[in-house]
Amino acid sequence: MLSQKNQEVAMQLAQFVAENGRVESKGGKFNPASMEEEVSFEASERGFESKTAQEMGKFAAKNSK
Repeated sequence: MLSQKNQEVAMQLAQFVAENGRVESKGGKFNPASMEEEVSFEASERGFESKTAQEMGKFAAKNSK
């Protein structure tokens, strides 16, 4: 389970990757698998450990529209 802080960071990363055109979308909705992958990658790049990065990706995919 992600901490509140990491949930907030996950959503900030979701916004970042979406604004940079890195997330596939269809009909105005983000592809959850694409969102999960991009947020996980970005979190890893920013120094989060692998398991946390993956959880952040899953959280962002579930909570992004």
